Amino acid sequence: MTERQRPFYCGSQVADWQARNCLRCQKMPLDEDGYPTPETPCDIDREILVGMFDDGSIDGDIARRMGWSGNVDEYTWDCPERVPRV
Repeated sequence: MTERQRPFYCGSQVADWQARNCLRCQKMPLDEDGYPTPETPCDIDREILVGMFDDGSIDGDIARRMGWSGNVDEYTWDCPERVPRV
């Protein structure tokens, strides 16, 4: 484990980042109505979820994998590991 990072300012920013990335990614399972299911097969999404229930910080390696540059003024960005839905 590396140093902890806090890429998101608040829960709304997390939700917006997930809408931009997780909801558009094949790794996020959806139910028959198109809503996310409770399973989180992506370890990036899992780490974000755990951080939300703690102090908001996540493992530094995960932060880098999700494409966070360390720029606190950047509200959302593309996740390099997103697999676009077709």
